[in-house]
Amino acid sequence: MIQIKKNFLSSKEHKDSLQIISGNMFPYYSMPYQTKDIKTKNKQEHLLQHILMKDEQINSDWFEKIVIPFTLKLPIEKMIYARLNLIVNQNKPYASAWHTDFKTTSSGNVFLEKKATTAVYYFNTCNGATEIKGHKKIKSVKNQLLIFPSKLLHRGIQQTDTVFRWVLNFGYMSK
Repeated sequence: MIQIKKNFLSSKEHKDSLQIISGNMFPYYSMPYQTKDIKTKNKQEHLLQHILMKDEQINSDWFEKIVIPFTLKLPIEKMIYARLNLIVNQNKPYASAWHTDFKTTSSGNVFLEKKATTAVYYFNTCNGATEIKGHKKIKSVKNQLLIFPSKLLHRGIQQTDTVFRWVLNFGYMSK
């Protein structure tokens, strides 16, 4: 089931998190593709990313400040990954490759478990979007959380109306 939760964080939580991730002291790292190892026809494809958690292991000192507010509001049994994506306007609404965010963990194939969930949180409003195959596009709206089963193919659509688009993407096992 696809869910959209508007005004997911309190105004203060949202503002504090956005201030951290959009500040000039927050580190992002370059990735050659928007989707791990899957090329598109966009020769200029790239992504700036900060990996907060990978393979169930915290990877960043920023994890607690950025991710914990979400874990306190969702029925999370186990976090699998969390990453911040900074998408820079390329003046065309390029789409990433169709993908799922994770397939296996150290504990086995998460798709065999019905509780594998992907969440996408939008820090700012823009004309970028997330498209889930077979469903309509979900617009990037400030303080909105998109939740869907991890087995669904999806892709990001780049924005053209703002310089930056900030997105938190995380996967977890539901209680």
